[in-house]
Amino acid sequence: MAQAVPHALTPLESRWLAEVVRQHEAAGTPLEDRDVLPRVLEAPPEAEARILRRAELLGEREGWRAAITAWRGHARTTLLVLALIALASGFGAAIGVMGAGGRPVNVAWALSSLIGVHLFSLALWLVGMTAGGSNGGALLGRAWWWLSDLLGALGTGRKRDAAVGGALLNLLAHHGLLRWVTGAISHLLWLAALLGALAGLLVALALQRYAFVLETTILPSEVFVALTAALGWLPAQLGFAIPDAGMVRASGEGLPQDEAARLAWSSWLVGCVVVYGILPRLLLWAGCQLWWMRGRSRLRLDLGLPGYAVLRARLLPASERIGVVDQAPPSLPRTRIEAHAVHGVRLDACAWQAGR
Repeated sequence: MAQAVPHALTPLESRWLAEVVRQHEAAGTPLEDRDVLPRVLEAPPEAEARILRRAELLGEREGWRAAITAWRGHARTTLLVLALIALASGFGAAIGVMGAGGRPVNVAWALSSLIGVHLFSLALWLVGMTAGGSNGGALLGRAWWWLSDLLGALGTGRKRDAAVGGALLNLLAHHGLLRWVTGAISHLLWLAALLGALAGLLVALALQRYAFVLETTILPSEVFVALTAALGWLPAQLGFAIPDAGMVRASGEGLPQDEAARLAWSSWLVGCVVVYGILPRLLLWAGCQLWWMRGRSRLRLDLGLPGYAVLRARLLPASERIGVVDQAPPSLPRTRIEAHAVHGVRLDACAWQAGR
C-alpha cells in the first residue's frame, strides 16, 4: 500500500511547528539537521522561509507534524462534545425552570435562571478583556483548551508530544491572539447553551399552559411595572410583546390571567432570552472570530526569540544576506582597448599604438 502523502501545512501550522522545534531545542536538546540542510537551503533566501522549511522537515521526521494533526482532531472533537453538552444543559435548565405547568411561574426567577449565569460570565469576560489578560477570562475557552491538550498528550503516547499544545499556546499568547481564540470558543459554547434554553422554553410553552406571577414582600408593584417596561423595550423593537401595566399589577396580585396576558408574558420572556442572551453571544463570537482571522493572517515568526537568531546565521549565509556588491560585466574584454571601453574611457587606437 502506498504511503499517504501528508497535507500541505497551513501558515498557522508552519509557524506552530516552528515553535515546537524552537522550544525543544531551547530546552537544551538541539536536533541533528545535516540530512535536511541541503533541502532547507533550496528555500527562498529569507530567514523565516528557511526556518519554516527546516521545522517542516524536522517535524515530519520527529513525528511532531502528525502530533499537530492529531491535536487539531482532538480539539474539534472536544469542541463538538462540549457544544452538545451545553445544548442539552440549556434545554434541561429551561424545562426545569418552567416546571410541569401545575404551578405559576415566577417571571423574575425564571428570567434570572435562564440568563443570570450567562450575564455574570459575560461580565467576567469583559473585565478580563479590559484588564488585558492573555485569555480575557474566557473560562469555557480555557476548559476546552485544557481538555484538547490532555487528549492530545494521551492520544500520541509520547511524552514529548505533550508540548505540541503548549507550543501553540505560547505562539498565540506571544502575538496577542490567545484571547480571541478562547473568547470565540467560550462565546460559541454559551451560544449553544442559550439556544438550548430557548428551545426548551419554546417546547415548554408549546406543551404546557402557564400562569405568570411576580412575587415580592417589600417592593411596590410599580417597581416591576418599570422593570418590565425597561427590559422589554429592546425586545419590542424586534417584535416581541410587552405586558402592560395592568398585566404586571395583576401578576403581582395573583389575579387570574386571560389568554392575552399569558401570551404577552411568554413573548416577553422569550424576547429577553433572545436579546439579552443569544444576540450578545452571537455578536461577540463573530467579533472574536473576525479579530482571530485578522491576526492569524498577519502572524509571523518573532526572529528575536531565543534560538531563531542562531538559525538565521546558519541558514542565511553572509553572502546571501549582503547580496551582489559589484555585478560582473556580461563578457570579458578581449583587448586592452575593450577593457578601457568597459569603464567608459575612449582611447585613440592610433595614439595607443604609437605609445607602444
